[in-house]
Amino acid sequence: MAEAIATGLAVEAAKAATKLVTAWVLDEITLACGFQDQLVKLHDKFSNIQALLEDLGSAKYVEKSRFVNLWLKKLTDLAYSADELMDDYEYELIRRKFELKNNHPSFKKKCSNFFSSATNPAVFCIRMSCRVREILSKFDELHKEAKNNVLHQNRKHAGARGSEFIGRKSDEEKLLQMILKPTGEDVDHLSTVAVVGIGGLGKTTIARRLYDHENVNANFGEKSWICVSEDFKVDRLLNEMVENLTSSKCDLTNTGGITKKLGSTVEGEEILSGA
Repeated sequence: MAEAIATGLAVEAAKAATKLVTAWVLDEITLACGFQDQLVKLHDKFSNIQALLEDLGSAKYVEKSRFVNLWLKKLTDLAYSADELMDDYEYELIRRKFELKNNHPSFKKKCSNFFSSATNPAVFCIRMSCRVREILSKFDELHKEAKNNVLHQNRKHAGARGSEFIGRKSDEEKLLQMILKPTGEDVDHLSTVAVVGIGGLGKTTIARRLYDHENVNANFGEKSWICVSEDFKVDRLLNEMVENLTSSKCDLTNTGGITKKLGSTVEGEEILSGA
């Protein structure tokens, strides 16, 4: 039940985000009168967060967590708020076009419009600017929550998606060759393969699939999978690597000591470490 609810919320939020992005009309930006930069930021935030929403909404696996469901609900509500804002923006565009096309107001009428809070352009711009800033601030809060909790929980269980990963076969094959057949100076030394991109594109998923690949298992004597969170601490990561490779607790606090223990553990072995 929790999985179905979370998936439904993600899909609804993605629909709202899609409407916002497709409704964006750059040639009408003159109406923005001072807050166009904020509108661009709002548009960009929705474009970036769509990847995460679509990933959560389309995958059969959704972290069965009350926090994740609550986060998706808050994001959906915020998506609708931004959608309403854009509806108001579009309505004002239409109203002003109609007014300019069909009316030639007198000086008295212009003065009346200026002092009316409903039709005053300056008042409209101030109100819209405040609404956009408020939505952007809430987006930032949700983004931090996603990085610290939602995405972190999702990454810990990246391997659970297995064969459901679609659309990255060619990328996976290229990366597999880079891992199995390093070139240049990396052949006899440390080789590093980086997978980069914005959140929600499936970086951790493809890394985990490569880590579990049968050819990788056959090529490497030892493997270690570690979780690199926002709280990046070298000692913690080194201890985690030692624990994965030795299947025993390691709580050394001296970096030199941990490095020495790790070196003795992997000496003479060809190992793979994923994160």
